[in-house]
Amino acid sequence: MDGRDTVSRLGNLPGGGARGGRRWRELLARLALVAVCLAALAGLAAATSDEDDVKTAFLYNFTKFVEWPREAFEGDSSPIVIGIAGDDALAASFADAVSRKNPGGRAVVVRRIAESGELPRCHVLFLRATSRRRISEVVDELDGQPVLLVGESEHFLSSGGMINFVLRSDRVRFDVNLDAAQKCHLKLSSKLVHVASQAYETRREGH
Repeated sequence: MDGRDTVSRLGNLPGGGARGGRRWRELLARLALVAVCLAALAGLAAATSDEDDVKTAFLYNFTKFVEWPREAFEGDSSPIVIGIAGDDALAASFADAVSRKNPGGRAVVVRRIAESGELPRCHVLFLRATSRRRISEVVDELDGQPVLLVGESEHFLSSGGMINFVLRSDRVRFDVNLDAAQKCHLKLSSKLVHVASQAYETRREGH
């Protein structure tokens, strides 16, 4: 083997308003990333008009299938903090919907994140559609911190993002960049990777 890097599975990386709590909970139930629902989730059919509902449901369920290093939390009962950048209305409705959820024994807290300025401490950060430059700025600012970086932009994964929402056949799906997650000491469950639309991982031949 010549030791050159190769990319597994798929080659090189590619370049709302408030909702009713009942509707959100019903959608969340359909989207739950749990073992008994994996087959249904893989074939998820979500209408385009419900994109934000689907994305926030996914964001919540990602927390069940990501392992953060112990030092990412102050204590065993510390909450999982999800930051939403670029959409205050979405952050508010999401915060209300998850206020009584408790994945893995931890509460979930949703925070609104300003478009610019220092990023507060969080475990998941969702960037609404934004420029490649802004994505790179956020990646640089996080500087390897164990934060699951989620987006919805064309160049999100190639700019250092970890999970990117995409629309395929009018369905909200997601791609994952395993390298970016590993560099930030995050472990993505094989179940999560299995239901991703595409998964990217650079491997070295001969290892």
